[in-house]
Amino acid sequence: MIRFESQLLPRNDGSSFNSIIADGLLNAQKFIWITSAITRDFRIYSKVRGKAVPFSEVIRTIRNQGVDINFLVSVERKDWLGKRNALYLKLMNQQGIEFRFCSRIHMKVIIVDGKWLYLGSANITSAGLGADTRKGKNNFEVGIVSSDRVAILELAQLFKEIWTGEHCQGCYRKKQGQCPGIQSLTDADRPFI
Repeated sequence: MIRFESQLLPRNDGSSFNSIIADGLLNAQKFIWITSAITRDFRIYSKVRGKAVPFSEVIRTIRNQGVDINFLVSVERKDWLGKRNALYLKLMNQQGIEFRFCSRIHMKVIIVDGKWLYLGSANITSAGLGADTRKGKNNFEVGIVSSDRVAILELAQLFKEIWTGEHCQGCYRKKQGQCPGIQSLTDADRPFI
């Protein structure tokens, strides 16, 4: 167990969402690492534009400022409505934004510049992160934000290990032939299962 300092985000009413986006992602200068079981291209309110914009547009804007962005996400499934609004479909050809897929990813972590951390239950979706525009429709989620160096280093190490496939050899799903291992978009053009 690792003890560390953090701030609790106990509500999913828009304030948590604003903390994650404004205090975290928008302050990135070098890199952002994101893990999530589900990623969607949802709309968020932009104070600069005075209207809601797609999350993919926010990510592109951050990337255009020179920030490298890595997503480590679960293998996406077609949702029951047949929509294909997975975030990677909108960002897959953007230089400096890389996606890798692992069927066992369920953790939700965001690390910014090795200095800021979000850790919680929310997927990268509007219902998960608690967008203001969805009040009354959001999932019940909790999370923490922290700048504790020990916690960030520990989770960054885990991210790197999964990203490089270090855990694939001991993976039950891989041994059973149910998973090819860590895939990038070049390995699996459309990683739907």
